[in-house]
Amino acid sequence: MIKWMRKIAPYGKSGRILLAIPIAVFLLLEVIKWMALVTKSIDDREIMFYQTLLLGLFALLYGGYRAYFHPAGNREYYTWLSKTPWRLGKTLPLGPVHLVPQDLVVLAVLEGLWVYVPVAVFPLPLAFLLPIPLLLFLLSYSLNLSSFIVFAGGNGCTLYFLFGLGWIVYMLPNLLAGLGVAIVTYALMQVALRRNLAQFPWHNDLDWDRISGFVDAGANRRATPLVGWPFNALMYRANEVRNPLLVSVVVGWWAFQLEGLVRLFTSGYDLTLASDFGFFWTVMRFTYGGLAVIFVGWRLFRYLPGHRSPISIFGRIATGRIIIPGFDKVFVVPICALLTMCFLPSCLEMLGVSFFGAQSIALGFAVFMTLKIGPTCEEWDLTGDYRMAPPMVFDKTAYKRI
Repeated sequence: MIKWMRKIAPYGKSGRILLAIPIAVFLLLEVIKWMALVTKSIDDREIMFYQTLLLGLFALLYGGYRAYFHPAGNREYYTWLSKTPWRLGKTLPLGPVHLVPQDLVVLAVLEGLWVYVPVAVFPLPLAFLLPIPLLLFLLSYSLNLSSFIVFAGGNGCTLYFLFGLGWIVYMLPNLLAGLGVAIVTYALMQVALRRNLAQFPWHNDLDWDRISGFVDAGANRRATPLVGWPFNALMYRANEVRNPLLVSVVVGWWAFQLEGLVRLFTSGYDLTLASDFGFFWTVMRFTYGGLAVIFVGWRLFRYLPGHRSPISIFGRIATGRIIIPGFDKVFVVPICALLTMCFLPSCLEMLGVSFFGAQSIALGFAVFMTLKIGPTCEEWDLTGDYRMAPPMVFDKTAYKRI
């Protein structure tokens, strides 16, 4: 049995410690709980509450740990494996990335403990309690696996996960339906996993230095070539967003989830009475508008720093060139996105679409415009009618002399 379970055993010391800590603390609390029952000095319900939190934490950690078997999760593992004849269809040396029967044993024990502990703390039906650990495990596993797949070149995998997670939120408080969506999301992740492993070794283009740069900001700056102003501004920028349609759909879908939160906190109230909730609807309109402004501001931040108008406003008035197409074209998409957010929801509501549905659809269109419609950053840098200027930054290295 031990040899059979060793197939999914942690292959690193840090993984063993990470999974052992919640188990050790849970057992310690169990001992304290039985001592409290004998001495009647402590309320065991409080101890069970902390045990419930530990079980939920273990489900999250175990899901992330199982996704860590992906070769992209370990730099040394990937480097070694890329030098071997391993291909899809062969067994991964350190353990399978997909779930195996051994995982069912761990999850069954987790479910048993989950039924044993929370039922005494939370007087809820088993149909509501049982899906929680499995749901936490599948969400953690799918999220981490999608991150590794995207890191290894799989486009849009994390966005698919976020879309499925939005469905789970939409299904709340029906956790059984949410668990069904999580299982479907897991199945889609397995399809993406097979496609990703079929392309192994991914041409050795994994940017490990970028990951370490997030941890060590100084190393990230040292890895970035710096030649000073104005030569840095002439460097190529390849920061276009991939899958803009999917990004806009996910943003609109998650914006629609505000309806569920509003329904949860305003249950029992008739929100259709504008006289009573006029201020509330105004706040919601500003909330959706603020989300659109964030994406518009992000687009302008990508284009405008270091790029100034060839002549000032007074120069435009003096010369009669009020509009300079080569420069002002960068403002066309942001203006259109804001106009879409202002007028499209009212048109959709006239067609019978709900308030939250209309606002979410309009926000999705606005986000798609800011991500997809040109000019691209490359076209703007190479053909834009602008005047180069040092960007407004707080780092003095931007003005470093050659």
